[in-house]
Amino acid sequence: MQVEGLNSKSYSTLSSAGRFKVVVLIRNTAEEAWLCGKDLLRGLERAYRELELAQYQQLVEIGTLRTRMKALETRIEAAKAALIS
Repeated sequence: MQVEGLNSKSYSTLSSAGRFKVVVLIRNTAEEAWLCGKDLLRGLERAYRELELAQYQQLVEIGTLRTRMKALETRIEAAKAALIS
């Protein structure tokens, strides 16, 4: 992980102990955010069934994507035509 703030002038004015505290704070904050993200994803994994949502499919064949894209383009053109008329 790279933290740009560590290159700032204000960081260089801190004592060694102060610098250490800053790095520890950044590390702890990053870990906290990571854990919150994991909790959120776990909650969404459980909730999608209750909300009757479709689970994201990671792998879709290119032919299927082309078909979906063409259908979407057709719907967009139809919507544009409806607005013009």
